[in-house]
Amino acid sequence: MVLRESHWRFNTSAGIGIGFGAFNSESGMFALDAPSGQTYEYIYSGFGVGTSRGLATLLRIPRLALPKVLVKSDELSGSGSTADFISRGGLYLTDSFV
Repeated sequence: MVLRESHWRFNTSAGIGIGFGAFNSESGMFALDAPSGQTYEYIYSGFGVGTSRGLATLLRIPRLALPKVLVKSDELSGSGSTADFISRGGLYLTDSFV
């Protein structure tokens, strides 16, 4: 696969996700800077069936202690991020983009 660099730049992103058992839902936004200097924000959302495993478990890192939420016979999970953190990056296009 050949990738070529775009003139657009990644600016920032934010999102939130929640899972109950095997059912997951996620929503968020990401912002891109056009070559003209204007910033465009794109919103996305999705849902489906999936599984996850915490990175702290795989790397044996101590977990942050949070209050336990008991949900009978299933697990409740969530994640989130804000656009407050500094993010920068480039975009690369496959040959399917003319």
